[in-house]
Amino acid sequence: MSAEEEEGPTTTTTMDPNDAAVPTPAAAAVAAGDEKKPPAGKVPMPDDYIATILSLKREPPPKPEYLSLLSPEEREKQLEFDAVCAKEDDALEELEAKILAGLRKDGYYLVDESFLEKSAAMRAYVSEEWAKMDWAGSGIIFGDWDYDDPQCVQYL
Repeated sequence: MSAEEEEGPTTTTTMDPNDAAVPTPAAAAVAAGDEKKPPAGKVPMPDDYIATILSLKREPPPKPEYLSLLSPEEREKQLEFDAVCAKEDDALEELEAKILAGLRKDGYYLVDESFLEKSAAMRAYVSEEWAKMDWAGSGIIFGDWDYDDPQCVQYL
């Protein structure tokens, strides 16, 4: 028996800012002793994943003033990149809608069991590759920016 099962069910709330701190239908069902079990092979997506996904927002396209400063080749590359970003943003909005629908209906969003394993493997891979990178001379400067003051940066 897992630690979670020993402690009993927990109350979950939705991640929608408009519904903050409102018990989900699943939490109400748990409180009533009427907990619904997810289908075999599915597990609820962890809350931190949901919070991260729901916090992501569509990036605005570059302003025409910016595009006018680019060479025709650079402008074409920028427009191609923007088209790819728009497609990914559309997919993100669809996922956010599915997650919110799941949260409102069941109090959780279901993913395949392999999702957590694949996510952990990808995090490990990225950490390994990141550690291999030689940042000296790369031109990349890590800092903590104050976006309200364009002259302010604290280098890490």
